[in-house]
Amino acid sequence: RERGSGAFVFFSLEGRGGSNASMIYAAYFQYDPFDGDPEDLKRPWKNYRLTDFIQIVDHAPEWRRAQVTADGVVIPTKTWRENDPHCCPTGEGAIRIDIDPYGRMTVVNIPRR
Repeated sequence: RERGSGAFVFFSLEGRGGSNASMIYAAYFQYDPFDGDPEDLKRPWKNYRLTDFIQIVDHAPEWRRAQVTADGVVIPTKTWRENDPHCCPTGEGAIRIDIDPYGRMTVVNIPRR
């Protein structure tokens, strides 16, 4: 593993009691290599730290089609067109989440089709 590499975690939080409210988040854990503590060699997961998290809005991510890039991840999405019901987005789009050297995320919307 190299300094600056890391792991994405995507998760959603839904409203209590059958609510339709749902919020999708992305978190990034940056990997920091061995820093001299012998215990780090026994527990490599100790070297990951949360560096940023963001809410992903106005998109229905298609996680299985996500592609990792050199600087982040591209996630195809379904987006809502003007007359779409909330259950069934029909537009095609994507978001790109870029990671800077400090592990901070930036979301870039890729135009809808």
